[in-house]
Amino acid sequence: MEELEGIVKRLPDEKAPGLDGVTIEVLVGRGVRHGCPIAPFLFALGTEPLMAMLRTRQNAGEIEGIQVPGGKKALYNIFADDTELSINATESNYLKVKETLQEYEAAAGAKLNVQNQ
Repeated sequence: MEELEGIVKRLPDEKAPGLDGVTIEVLVGRGVRHGCPIAPFLFALGTEPLMAMLRTRQNAGEIEGIQVPGGKKALYNIFADDTELSINATESNYLKVKETLQEYEAAAGAKLNVQNQ
């Protein structure tokens, strides 16, 4: 996994891996049109790596979610194209979540929309 991540990170910004190596230029012009039937699936594909990173850190005890009925700890909720993080308000939780988001942004080329709070 680390080897694949390293290869992808070393790609030029406008390149993507193709069947015969790195041959395809990828220029993103805009997002998916409102109401597009595949939008929820694209969102799920795009956010699953972030959710996996958060789950891994939660399972390792690095990030603690909030206590919910039933003895579980909720860390995130996903609604349509919005993601909500719910963590215990400690500095260590905040710093670990911030680090995770920065790693995801760097790997995915995504940016957290802080205007949409």
